[in-house]
Amino acid sequence: NARGVRDGRHPLRETLDVVEREIRRISRQLRDFVTFSRRKRSVGRYTDLNGVVHDVVTLLAYNPSARGCDIQTRLSRDLPPVRAEEDLVVQILLNLCINALDAMIDGGTLTIVTGATEGWVTIRVEDSGPGIAEGLRERIFDALWSTKPPGQGTGLGLFMGRKIADTLGGELVLVRTDGTGTIF
Repeated sequence: NARGVRDGRHPLRETLDVVEREIRRISRQLRDFVTFSRRKRSVGRYTDLNGVVHDVVTLLAYNPSARGCDIQTRLSRDLPPVRAEEDLVVQILLNLCINALDAMIDGGTLTIVTGATEGWVTIRVEDSGPGIAEGLRERIFDALWSTKPPGQGTGLGLFMGRKIADTLGGELVLVRTDGTGTIF
């Protein structure tokens, strides 16, 4: 293999493939956003969540907030596929990761972990940021509420993420937040 080529594919080609898929995903999301509140439970087709994580990490590498941050994954090798709309899972995961990167102003570690326990397939997004202040925690899933300065956040990310997770038959929860980081 030529230097930088992995499994017969050049890294730039792989990145361009991911970007192309994301452009198609964003187009579909814009169409779906208008009718989101009327969606019924969405099961989609079988989705490889480890593949979704790989695509999201590829995209995050180009996010300016990722500078100075170490992005790691711990992916379960025996993760079963789930019935879900891949685009919607990507939307939730990208939002959580971008929020985490934005919170780690001075750098840190973002870790995405997949697993399966007690009948659930999970994706955990963990960061080493400052955590969410105690007085703000009860509002983070409220619509149009954001901790980000005006012009930098809409206040819809976590609200929509929770609604989407519910639509997919799952849930988006704040697992832990303190001075050592946050886990969703």
